[in-house]
Amino acid sequence: MSGDKELSEGDCTKIFLNTLGITEEDLPKYYDHLKDHDKSYQCHKNFKNSAISVFCEQCSRSQSNLARSCICVPCYLNSNHKGHNVSYYVTENFICDCGNPVNWDPDNPCSLHKKPTTNEDTLTLDSEERSTLEKAIKNSITSTCCPFEIFSQVVNIGSGISHLISQSLIEIMDFDKTFRTFVHWETDQTSRAINFFCSMLVESDFSIYYGEAFLDYYQDFLTDTIKAVAKDCLSNEVANYAILAQTAFSFFTKRFISHSKKFLEPEKYNLVSWFQDKIKILLECRFLPLPKFKEANILRETINYMAGLVQLIAEQDTTKHLLTEILNIIFSYSYVLENDFTFTKVLHDYDNDETMMGLVFYYLGLLPYSVFNYMGQKDLFTKSVLDDYYLFLQNKILQDEYQDEDYGGVLDGETEITPCLSLHAALSYFLWKNLENAQNILSEFCQEKNIDLNYFLRMSCLLVVRHFATTLLAMLNCFKGTSEFSIRAVFFSIVPINVNNILKPLFRLIQMCFAMTDEKGKFLDMIWKTFSQKSDIAYKEQIQNSFIYFLDCLLFDRLIFKNDDLTMRRITYSNKLKIMGRCKFNDIKYPGMWNEARLEKDFFDYAVMEKSNSGNFYKLKSDKYVSPFAIWISLRDNLKLQSMIIKGDKFLTAPEFEDIGGYGFDKVFDEPVLEEILSDFFVSNNATAINMGLPIIKNMSNLSPHFTSVICGSPIGEKFLILEGKIKSENSQEISEKPPNSIQKSIMLNYMKNNELDELLKYDDEEDENEHEKHHHHGHDEDDINQTCFLCLSDSKTSNLCYPVYFTKTTVYSEIEYKLCGSELKENKKLPQLVMCQHLIHRMCIDSQVEVCPIDKDLINAALPIIKDVNQVDDSTESDINEFVKMVFCNNDDPEKMLEKRFENILSLLCRHVSISEVRYRTNPKCYKQESFYLITENLYKIAKFLKKKDNVSKIFSNDIFETIVFDYLFDDINSNEFTNLLKDLKPLRLFVILRRVEILKNVILKETETVNFENILTSENLMPKYKVNLENVTLQKYTLDLPKNYIDIFRDERCQNAFVFDASWFKILQSDKIIEYESLKSLEKHDEANPMLVFAINERIATEVFIISTNPRAFLGQKSVYLNEYGEENIGIKSNGFLTLSEEKCDEIIDDYLSGEWMHQLSREQIQAAMDIFNFGD
Repeated sequence: MSGDKELSEGDCTKIFLNTLGITEEDLPKYYDHLKDHDKSYQCHKNFKNSAISVFCEQCSRSQSNLARSCICVPCYLNSNHKGHNVSYYVTENFICDCGNPVNWDPDNPCSLHKKPTTNEDTLTLDSEERSTLEKAIKNSITSTCCPFEIFSQVVNIGSGISHLISQSLIEIMDFDKTFRTFVHWETDQTSRAINFFCSMLVESDFSIYYGEAFLDYYQDFLTDTIKAVAKDCLSNEVANYAILAQTAFSFFTKRFISHSKKFLEPEKYNLVSWFQDKIKILLECRFLPLPKFKEANILRETINYMAGLVQLIAEQDTTKHLLTEILNIIFSYSYVLENDFTFTKVLHDYDNDETMMGLVFYYLGLLPYSVFNYMGQKDLFTKSVLDDYYLFLQNKILQDEYQDEDYGGVLDGETEITPCLSLHAALSYFLWKNLENAQNILSEFCQEKNIDLNYFLRMSCLLVVRHFATTLLAMLNCFKGTSEFSIRAVFFSIVPINVNNILKPLFRLIQMCFAMTDEKGKFLDMIWKTFSQKSDIAYKEQIQNSFIYFLDCLLFDRLIFKNDDLTMRRITYSNKLKIMGRCKFNDIKYPGMWNEARLEKDFFDYAVMEKSNSGNFYKLKSDKYVSPFAIWISLRDNLKLQSMIIKGDKFLTAPEFEDIGGYGFDKVFDEPVLEEILSDFFVSNNATAINMGLPIIKNMSNLSPHFTSVICGSPIGEKFLILEGKIKSENSQEISEKPPNSIQKSIMLNYMKNNELDELLKYDDEEDENEHEKHHHHGHDEDDINQTCFLCLSDSKTSNLCYPVYFTKTTVYSEIEYKLCGSELKENKKLPQLVMCQHLIHRMCIDSQVEVCPIDKDLINAALPIIKDVNQVDDSTESDINEFVKMVFCNNDDPEKMLEKRFENILSLLCRHVSISEVRYRTNPKCYKQESFYLITENLYKIAKFLKKKDNVSKIFSNDIFETIVFDYLFDDINSNEFTNLLKDLKPLRLFVILRRVEILKNVILKETETVNFENILTSENLMPKYKVNLENVTLQKYTLDLPKNYIDIFRDERCQNAFVFDASWFKILQSDKIIEYESLKSLEKHDEANPMLVFAINERIATEVFIISTNPRAFLGQKSVYLNEYGEENIGIKSNGFLTLSEEKCDEIIDDYLSGEWMHQLSREQIQAAMDIFNFGD
């Protein structure tokens, strides 16, 4: 301590620095040094750029718009917020408040910042340095001052240092004297001191001493200030200080009150008397002109403080007896000054929301939602509010300007109705929190007043729908018999009002009413009918389109657990509006309300996406509220990397993304931030898999990631959504700690509801049957299962249904690969995956040329094979599939059990569903090692190898379809003896074809030889001794041998697709910058000397994709395309990630022309010779 002499903050700072022997410039380094020797239980991570912050209404201790407490995404994901109201924002320059009990609930920090229950000395400085620091702290503290700014920085470094400062302050400083000197300090010093003391609340010992002293001081100061206002003698000095006091107390009061209950002790604080004095003073002030008082905003903080006290009292079992007395004071003081003093009179006298009494009853009127659950004061409140509310309605609405018998334009857009807002807020909140009695309360009131209940509701609607549509829920929605009338009354009453001012509250109201009604389908039909009937209203199309978007929001609503009926209606309504698929941002000209950056939890407040200057990418307006629903919508509608991209925990703007080079999500998805945010959103809102089209699973390490993509898939296109904690069943109840098989069944049932595969999951034991019933507790019999086509909406009994299957362009790790190699997975071992589409569709409803899902066309960026000949399978096959699924995707089972099943039938059915039975060569543009990436073929082979031991693998090859699939193997295994042994059991003809392909792989891709003479190496005479196989008397079909001179090889099978391998000349013909852009080839420029090859893969019925394995792209830039000239540009196909996907008709046409050799006539001799010279193919 520096003695009794009063020192300034600057003097205290010099003493602190001199004792440590450092200068002010050395402070940053000294802070870093302390961080290395102390442990902090606070996050304090500083996000200087735009980042996602999480706000929790229950855990945040500062909820003002200017100082809202929030935490970062990692801390949020490591803490429990089940049942909390959580919002997400893109925030500039925020600091995570996790672990700081001043700003965040100390009982709910994340697992990384949870402070131990015992006192722990975390300071690890050596004894000499520690002693110096303690001396510096004590010497710089006086009875009224200390180096506030430096201490504010130091206390956030670690728990040990903050404890040293706390103990020194308690020992030396006179808090009462310090607080009372605030008013004489400079404003900046007072502000720094207040911020420091508030930050010191992290120390429990200090918070008790400081908190009680500050509370005593503030109550005295508040009383003195109000008295000064009442006497109209508030000095400028006090008024200026009042601003600081108000700011500090709003920052402090709720936090301190929540964990320090001593002020509630009756012997110390007579709260009843205190409330009585304060309200009386406020009533006395209501006639005074108070410019200084308004500027200091003391009134608002006083009332807010009073409201906080009442709420706190209501929550304490030992202080509830105080509540009755205080509420009696609040609701009886309308008669203190004059007998006829009522709510209505006060509001007539003061019709501005800044008015004293308007604020008094507005703030205190909000209390019932947290108070009346603890006491039986409902009659008192109802009499106090309902009577005056009805008087107000009579005085305002029953006048001529509000009368209209046909629900016409009742409310002018500029009408001032704020005088009733505090009454309405109090009434509606009270009814909302007491819904079980709300109908009786209002019914009895209307009966007593001899008025019609519907008339009363209508009057309320006309008065406040624009401003309090949400709170009107209690007056409209708790009456099952009046919901339709009420909504129609609201709708028709707002027609003349600008649609931008009404749609949002109207849809919020409808959303809440929808949650309350039992017959949701009929309710939606009624709303749609209401919107459609009034054909002459303004903004009809805008309202209807917004209603479609509103339905999309309902599908993700926390109150919806089963949306089959919703989905069907949503499609029906959108078809009537000729809106195909899901609504996208550009489909609807949303009113201006959609762009409001509001801070309330609302499904209509979502991120605003805007295109970059180049028009190729989307980015977030960082000053807007971000909802997970908007993120999902953005990714759903812009899957081809032209959407919001996230790297780590920040959003990438268009220039940043372009710098990275957008070849794939795995290039920028360093952390699963987006998935975790979306996951928590869906879990916290009780959404199911069917709800959002996403599977739900978390922490199931025993499940293969292969399952997540092959069976379920994800519309996000990159990774499977992993959800926090436990699986949600359809009734939103948690399923905890079930055995792996039970968990797996739950997932399958959750995802495949209304899917014919749902019937394939049968259970043999009683436990499984009980589990099955648990997830179908809604009582659906087999005949009740909805098997309706998404397109025609008709029943499935007259025609076969199918589930489309498509291949994603993105990759996930293969656990099968991990099991095989027994080592860590490498990035270049990630594999493309097969994904099932969730939409049930009649084959006859699908256009024969469809290459994407007919419902969600923008979800898919790869060809979509049509399922052929998919009928109901027999019982035996059902059992096989069930066992196969359990075996492959529940890895804890014994692989030997698979030997007992009819594996060939399973694969046959699977291939028939997939409609693919041949490998497609594929090269990742980011891969410079010429390694081919395969589709389902490689995974199927690895599954088979994993399930069966090596000595039994050959038994699998007896099936012809599986022979066709599994001809290929990893390149490093082609030369292995095991691969050669696997080929011995193949039929000679199949063996011949497979070995020819292997030779092409080795010689063209792996380049084992410098020169390739395919006429020799692909003959049976060359293959037999090399692979030690018998190919005598085996001949290929004529069309495989009679080839053009420069043609390498062709494979054809009567059961599967055609796979062609062409030389560079053919690539030149297909090449055009209109098809394959130059940007798509940049990554291959390193392969100037590579042997060129192009793979041309064709499905039996669908698309053809052109891929580049290696070539010199510059050789073809600007060349004229004979292909385009000859066949035209229409209906060629779709361009996917820079590659070409051809339609079936064009494939057949091109192949026929190519095999006939007629295409050669379209090239000039100079063009042909140039191509031959470049690649040394000869004449």
